[in-house]
Amino acid sequence: MLLTTKTTIEKAFLFCLFLTVSNVFAQTPKIDSLLTILKTTKNDTSKIKILNQLGAELMNSGSGERAMQYANEALNYCKIFLATNNHPKQIRNNTLIEEATSYNIIGYLYTDRGNYMDALKNQLLSLKIREDLGDRKGLATSYSSIGNIYSYQANYPEALKNYSASLKLMIENDNQRGIAACYSNIGIIYYYQAKFPDALKNFTASLKIMEKIGDKPGIAASYTNIGLIYKQQGKNEEALKNYFACLKILQQLNDENSIATTYFNIGAINILLKNFKDARSYLNKSLLLAQQIGSKDDIKESYNGLSNLDSVLGNWMNAYHYHLKYSAIKDSILNEDSSEAMAEMQTKYESEKKEKEIELQKAEISKKE
Repeated sequence: MLLTTKTTIEKAFLFCLFLTVSNVFAQTPKIDSLLTILKTTKNDTSKIKILNQLGAELMNSGSGERAMQYANEALNYCKIFLATNNHPKQIRNNTLIEEATSYNIIGYLYTDRGNYMDALKNQLLSLKIREDLGDRKGLATSYSSIGNIYSYQANYPEALKNYSASLKLMIENDNQRGIAACYSNIGIIYYYQAKFPDALKNFTASLKIMEKIGDKPGIAASYTNIGLIYKQQGKNEEALKNYFACLKILQQLNDENSIATTYFNIGAINILLKNFKDARSYLNKSLLLAQQIGSKDDIKESYNGLSNLDSVLGNWMNAYHYHLKYSAIKDSILNEDSSEAMAEMQTKYESEKKEKEIELQKAEISKKE
């Protein structure tokens, strides 16, 4: 029986931006310090901020379950606090900013789990709050986060639209890391659209900024993304060197989600290099780690990679076995997060925004009359 499988494509790194942390990857001492502060913090806006900081730090260190716990706790406190209207405007606005941050973190965590429906729901809630507040720094983050969701859904026009909106605001805010992240994310879209010169141009621009500001996670991601271009150019050995350079940094940072992705990338490129033993080893490493951390997207890609490997080797039964597993988890993700429902949610948000604009225009006209 001849099994037709999709060519394994290495995964690129999307940058996810959050305003609550200065460094994208958390360090254990910082988490411990925040936990200590939390114990002595009263149930007020300060506690909400600490909870969000903990959520963001844990999220960026790969501790998704704990991150979700703290972000949801912060969100609950926000709702309780905002339910009363006897607070000064500045304090209320600061709480709304934290509420938007909670939604942003929760949205990212759902994205990381492959639950795109809930991810978009939370990111749009975050976006709406930030629009109402005129929080342009926050808007830059929200647009980037929404772009990530659409990128994972292969809706590249919407992804590029949101990344471009984010880049414009990042430049306005002189957020160097944000600018670098947007360049990288835009490069990824061009990569998936097979516009490789444009992709390389954006990846290189991102790398230069990341090196300038000393952002190790950003440099690691750039190694991978540039490696993708080398792979497309047939320079597979160069691609592999970049992947290993990335892996070395990620292991120092103990970022399990990105390590799983990099294991997959190394396994996939080794198939092309006909290093089949190494290919299977790294694809299995990716699968095992993805299962341990509950990353459906990485589990799916690992099964696809193993199916592709066994197909190349002529192990048709094994290839078919892995292909069934790949299809099953792919279908489960699609069932959870239908593109149709997501489009409906986006349309609803845009309609509400338009209605609000119309009401404001009516109010202005009434004043003039």
